[in-house]
Amino acid sequence: RKELKPAHVDVTPILARVKQARWHNGVLAQYEYTFEEALEDALRTGFDQIAWGEIRSPQSAAGLFLALNTGAAGLVTTLHANSARKAVYRFEDLLHLAGIKPRRSMICEAIQFAIFIGLDDDRNRRIQETARLTGVDASDEFTFQDDARKDRTA
Repeated sequence: RKELKPAHVDVTPILARVKQARWHNGVLAQYEYTFEEALEDALRTGFDQIAWGEIRSPQSAAGLFLALNTGAAGLVTTLHANSARKAVYRFEDLLHLAGIKPRRSMICEAIQFAIFIGLDDDRNRRIQETARLTGVDASDEFTFQDDARKDRTA
């Protein structure tokens, strides 16, 4: 399994869903470090950019969506979908499942670019599609600019 492991000296790894323990009133108390707690800690670090492993749940989509208007220069994450365009709709669906129904223009402020990586015949990951989210049209549908360059090694 491949995980992001940047070699930069100014990286602060924060791992959610990791069993933790702390002493509380003379007793070793175990707890799970949640997504929300990890996100709060990430926002307190004076970051420029956030690299978040994967959006898997409505709660993680909602938390990251709300974090995107906090002054970060950018965020990189992964989301399972069937195409670059469908990733934007999947993100919107996850927000709706979390009870957040933002204007589509707000989603466009949060997401500028989607990259779809799939497996080729030899089971190597390759960039198969990219799409730039350019806004919404008069009927409130997302508009995209497709990238003509396709099928590159990831």
